[in-house]
Amino acid sequence: MSSINVEAAPIDVLDLETDIASVASKAAAELDDKLLARNGNHPLTALQKLSEILESSVANVADPTKPSSALNPTTAVLLRRAIPGGHEINRLEELLFKARELTERLAATATEAASEPQELAALRDFCVDLSRHALAMRRSPLERPGHPFRH
Repeated sequence: MSSINVEAAPIDVLDLETDIASVASKAAAELDDKLLARNGNHPLTALQKLSEILESSVANVADPTKPSSALNPTTAVLLRRAIPGGHEINRLEELLFKARELTERLAATATEAASEPQELAALRDFCVDLSRHALAMRRSPLERPGHPFRH
């Protein structure tokens, strides 16, 4: 009788994460480790993943002002709340400009070996704020309306 030898490809847990709160939290931890020189030369995978999520949902969306746009309004609100000075942003164009600028900074920091400590600290603070606001926007299962046929 023959046996099947299946080698499973290693699964990166971060590939399964899609919610901004957990990815931003992990990115903040990576930046904190790098800031404290505990990271060594490990890649900043969560930071890269966060950059990709923000880029695909807000920063690089075709025709963001059209109703058929793929712009994620929840992510846009989160970005406005988490960006330093975001409360002063009143127009979508300004938010998109800041979002593109921020995703470029995140991607560059994820791929560069050395970064300024002030830049790392600012991005870490942004990631913490983004994670905090994303968690605050989640609804509790107890807040959801019940099923109409259940008592």
